Amino acid sequence: MKKLKTKSFIIEYTKENEKDAKRLKKLLDTNEMFFTEFLKPYPVIRLGDSTEPLIDEETLEVENIDEFKEILSLLIPHYINQLEIKGDDETLTVFLRTILTNKYANLDDYKMSINKKDLPIYIESIYSLIAMDYYETPKEVVNALFNLDDKEKKKLTNYLNSKYRTNLLNQLLEGQISFLTEASTEKQQDDFVIENIDELLNHTSQEILSIDLSNHHLVRMPSLTDQELDKLIIEFLIQIDPSLKWLREYDELKENDQIKSSDVWNCNHEKGKWVINTSKVHNIEDFRCFIHEFIHYITIKEQKKENLPIAIKEFPSIYFETLAINFLRQKGYPKEATDYMLSERNEWTEENTYDLYLILGILSNYIKNGEVTIENEVDRRLQIPEDIKRKIPEELSFFYETQEEKINYSFDIANGYILAYPESIYEEYPYITGTYLADRAVEVTNQDPMFIYDMLSITDNLESTSPKDVIDLINQKHKQLTKKHETI
Repeated sequence: MKKLKTKSFIIEYTKENEKDAKRLKKLLDTNEMFFTEFLKPYPVIRLGDSTEPLIDEETLEVENIDEFKEILSLLIPHYINQLEIKGDDETLTVFLRTILTNKYANLDDYKMSINKKDLPIYIESIYSLIAMDYYETPKEVVNALFNLDDKEKKKLTNYLNSKYRTNLLNQLLEGQISFLTEASTEKQQDDFVIENIDELLNHTSQEILSIDLSNHHLVRMPSLTDQELDKLIIEFLIQIDPSLKWLREYDELKENDQIKSSDVWNCNHEKGKWVINTSKVHNIEDFRCFIHEFIHYITIKEQKKENLPIAIKEFPSIYFETLAINFLRQKGYPKEATDYMLSERNEWTEENTYDLYLILGILSNYIKNGEVTIENEVDRRLQIPEDIKRKIPEELSFFYETQEEKINYSFDIANGYILAYPESIYEEYPYITGTYLADRAVEVTNQDPMFIYDMLSITDNLESTSPKDVIDLINQKHKQLTKKHETI
């Protein structure tokens, strides 16, 4: 007999069944994760009459594709009965939460700025589960699996959205809350984003409003040689840390060849040590980028892998990057160049978190009300300032419009985004929290330069610092400075 192989199956077939075998291979390839579990006892599928004996009980022997469909129809009820269904609803939401950690979901109909190449390969698998819930009989499910064209996908997607939209959204948001509040290190809980979501959203709103790069093509960034960059770094480190501890760290990085040329800026663990990868453009942007990554190095240099409180991992880097830009201004570099870099930092944060910012708005509704409904979402959207709405791109206007159709569509977007990228909020919100805390810390520093010493200590001990420690310290300093000004 001839053979075709998929990742999980071997298809044996006779010459007469070659067409059926190729069709079966296409089906198994398209729904590989689903069928690997569904047909787990049968890694070998034999099509057609054969005089060859069966190798073992793990071979599923069928005469043709029609008989294979019949067997699938018999297996489907058994498969569903084996799933752990919990709660009052025997609904697809349970299935979706089961597969959430595998991160495969359909986003074909969603207009988010998501890089499609990052989508999981096996998005078709979710349609198999939807079909089991949608159709009345196993035979109808099997026919759907074999005819999963765009029309069928759209029908199943619309069914999912109409029947489970809000229920699914609330379950996914509940999962995100659990995800965000789980320990970000072995030592501490991270409730920062939950407890401060309104302030974070308000601050990010103000950032969006402050971005103005309309004349960026007119801004000339002063050039910088490697020698000039090195001199700026040394001078800046001496200014912020007179103990010279960080300067010695910088010297050791150079001596140990831990500063590398690359196509990206990052701090990465390579061959047993942390290195700073640089992608220089040979202007003053290199200085701000290096300081940002150098501070990351300071926070993780003693660790074999990063183990920092997630809400504040970007905070010191953004803070000292801002001081670095102000340092350039003090050195006499053009104001339009330093202003551009500050606005550019806000744009980077906005680019990283735009979709996330919009979903966090819905998450804030859930935190306040315990569940999201059309009614309380309308109330939330009515409170979004008009100037913010004008800044949000038109293609994303459904995230603030109050018509029920637009709200439902935005719920579908949020569901698809969280299903495909369940870790996205966890991974991206440090840029929101980091910018929020850094801006507040810079405000304190501008009034009391001695606060830099607090920041040196926080940065050196970030692993054992909680987000609450940081916010309490900043609030305390704000109160002290306010009281001082009131007595003058």
